[in-house]
Amino acid sequence: MFFKPINRFLFLGACLMVFLGGAGRSLAGDQAVLTVQNSLDEEILSIRTKFATPRGVPIYLHSTVMLPPGQTRRISVAGASGPERVWVELATRSFDYSNLGGLGPDGDMRVEVTYDGGRPGLRRDGFAARGMEWDHLTDGNRPYAVDRDHLTDASTWNEAKKLVLEAVEEWRDGMEEDEPEDEPAELEEFLYEEDAGWGKVMCFPVEWMDWYGVARVEAPEPDDPGAAIHVSLGFRLPGDSGELAEMLKSLLDDLRVDGFRPSLFGMRVQGGGRGVEIDFLHGDGDRHDDQDAMQGRLFAAYANGTLADARAVWVQEDSFDAIREGGEAPVSRGVALYFNRGSFVAAFMPDDRLTAAYLE
Repeated sequence: MFFKPINRFLFLGACLMVFLGGAGRSLAGDQAVLTVQNSLDEEILSIRTKFATPRGVPIYLHSTVMLPPGQTRRISVAGASGPERVWVELATRSFDYSNLGGLGPDGDMRVEVTYDGGRPGLRRDGFAARGMEWDHLTDGNRPYAVDRDHLTDASTWNEAKKLVLEAVEEWRDGMEEDEPEDEPAELEEFLYEEDAGWGKVMCFPVEWMDWYGVARVEAPEPDDPGAAIHVSLGFRLPGDSGELAEMLKSLLDDLRVDGFRPSLFGMRVQGGGRGVEIDFLHGDGDRHDDQDAMQGRLFAAYANGTLADARAVWVQEDSFDAIREGGEAPVSRGVALYFNRGSFVAAFMPDDRLTAAYLE
């Protein structure tokens, strides 16, 4: 069903929290139950985990959750004996909790991501872990930001990394000799890379129109030149309603200029309401400016303070028209957009995998 992905998203948005539980016995063997509660003052965009197993081969999970403050999420992992690592991604920062020996699997276990002395920590009944912190967007590394238009045209890991290095060289070449500036001593100061077990992750500043955020490039098979990458851009939203509306309108209008159009939109309002679902592809909209209807509802929810979270899928015009006419969608790019009170994320896919996942 067309709305199944949207309904799943709205359900997850209603129950978000992560518990780490463990060692219950099932027919499949050991089982760990991951349950995390967000007690930060900003949204958790993604939770990546590494679980130990009795066989000694770790299990890696990566979940995009859009977890607002105060909410929770629960995940069961069959065949696992306990968590070894939790990596929490925010809009412009990441926190890596890797010293989790004190979280041993002893049944249902509630883990809370909260502040510990001003820094995010992972807490559970007398146990606390400080997270290693990466701040991917600072005043010092903004000059190295990669242009969004170039980045989302990249199709491989090496192409994306080359853009980061080119941005650095371009900025250095443009420096005025009579206005010396400090240059980062190490590449790691503005480019974070990690082998996450299931593939590679790369984070760095990105510029989209007049706005600065963080790009995350994920490559399950980075050494395969033909393997596709996943690119997501995260932005902290301004608190001023006028500036917020200007920012979102600029970014969404840029997608319209690029030849994309919304195929569906789902919004959940605070208090547990379902808000609205619009299926532009299958009859709810028949105008080229369907985006205006979506933006109107979204901006109204921002203005009156009722937005909990929202999700939209953009597809290219040729795919949209072909499916509307009953044909098979041609291979094309898609964009998934996520909104909540504090952040905005755009996830770009270089081929039709995202389109197929949401339009079948």
